[in-house]
Amino acid sequence: MVLGGAHTLPTHVHIGPGQLGLGFVGQFFHELKFDTVFLARSADDGFKPVLKKRQAYYVRELPGQGLTEIPFRDLIFFSPEDKGQEQALQAIADPNTSVLTVAVGEAQLSSVSAMVARALKLRKERKEPAKQLYVIACENGDRCSDKLRLAVYRDLGISDPDELGASFVNCMVDRVCGEITHVDDQVVVPVESYREWVLEDPGAEELQNLLNHPNIAMVNSVEFALYDTRKRWLVNGLQLFLAFLGMDEYENIDFSISEVASDPLLRNVVADICAELACAFALEDGGRVFGSAAIEDYVSSSLARLSSAKDPCARILHHILIDDERLDAVARRVGQDVARGAELKKVIARHLYETGFIFFEKAKARMYEPILRLTQAREQPVSTVGLAAIEIKRPHALMRLMLQLVPLLCDQGEILRSAYVPPR
Repeated sequence: MVLGGAHTLPTHVHIGPGQLGLGFVGQFFHELKFDTVFLARSADDGFKPVLKKRQAYYVRELPGQGLTEIPFRDLIFFSPEDKGQEQALQAIADPNTSVLTVAVGEAQLSSVSAMVARALKLRKERKEPAKQLYVIACENGDRCSDKLRLAVYRDLGISDPDELGASFVNCMVDRVCGEITHVDDQVVVPVESYREWVLEDPGAEELQNLLNHPNIAMVNSVEFALYDTRKRWLVNGLQLFLAFLGMDEYENIDFSISEVASDPLLRNVVADICAELACAFALEDGGRVFGSAAIEDYVSSSLARLSSAKDPCARILHHILIDDERLDAVARRVGQDVARGAELKKVIARHLYETGFIFFEKAKARMYEPILRLTQAREQPVSTVGLAAIEIKRPHALMRLMLQLVPLLCDQGEILRSAYVPPR
């Protein structure tokens, strides 16, 4: 694409045009005036053929109804059936490509690392000089760009990053993006108005210039770790605690996060959860980056955001705690037992010991860590971190929900029945 007939726009390639890829990443790079190419594994999703045909989609910021059009250069399908692998490689290897982003889910990073490795090798072998390539894994996980980098190193059999001509940049993404719809050849992604993208600064002035945007922050490694913890505890953790609270209080798999957050009968326990999470993070931060007032404002804004979230509690629990490749083997055994006529609840109880460890590990970063931080600081006056108004004798609200983690899941037969569908 040519701007004003003279200057070529920098190219951005994104793998995984799903809700986050379109509703978060794609909109940012459109506003940053990049020429974007999307790469998708297949055209199975109903909206993707429409997306490719139109070469544009719309973002609808809620609660408003206005649409923002997001044009892009191309959508390439790179599965073996679509025979677009070579096109995808060429897009990444193009010397004009400055940024490669990925949003496929943390567990799926290894499924795209081989293609990224091949593209980097092809890019390195080209004779014409290429721009520095910045690779950013935009996942809801811990330091996912580092994980992708290590997978690419393994695929290439190298250990020296200079051999790649690429820099892998960790980031934290924060925006709720809803289910993609397509009507009358219009692909629409509903999103909340709030968005924040924090990157761990690799010390490259070029990247700072490329991603100069009011909603993008580049911070040092210490600050990045605290930004990441703030989001995991005060957004993801709060969401997960609310999901457990909803299941515990209502035992209704269709009850939504917004209904839990705004229920007047739960106001006091929700306030306790917010106060304890704010206190835990204030202790973790120790006044290094965020002041106590900013932390309290942030957790209040998180609750306000979640008060508009229509996600069922069951979906949050399923997505965060149950979706995991390691459960496949357990799923097969459960499916075999159920097929032989065993009662589902008894089967789950039989495999509870194994699955319990997986559930606990997946809940750890969002739930157990803030509880542990409060417990460790039980004897420390809270006023030392500027939260004198919050007196925490013990983490009662958080601990009560955490202790119900596995039993609660096992009592909800419908959640487990949907989670443990044996692979075909």
